[in-house]
Amino acid sequence: MFLIWCPQDGIRTQLCFRSDHIEGPYESKIILSDVIDNPGKGVAQGCIIDTKDGDWYGFLFQDFGAVGRTPVLMECRWEDG
Repeated sequence: MFLIWCPQDGIRTQLCFRSDHIEGPYESKIILSDVIDNPGKGVAQGCIIDTKDGDWYGFLFQDFGAVGRTPVLMECRWEDG
């Protein structure tokens, strides 16, 4: 499960919660807290995609004001299980 978090005096941050069971317990991790190329505008609020070849990607968005929300596609991987 993805969740966007806006820490006080910080940037939008993408969190991920995962569990082997829908009832939990869940573990959480900050998976992205970066402005890439737009200072002050964190990248967040999206999903993960797995391909038929077993590759994983994060598909997220970044606010560019009047331009709108631009998509960001980045490789991702699971660690520790």
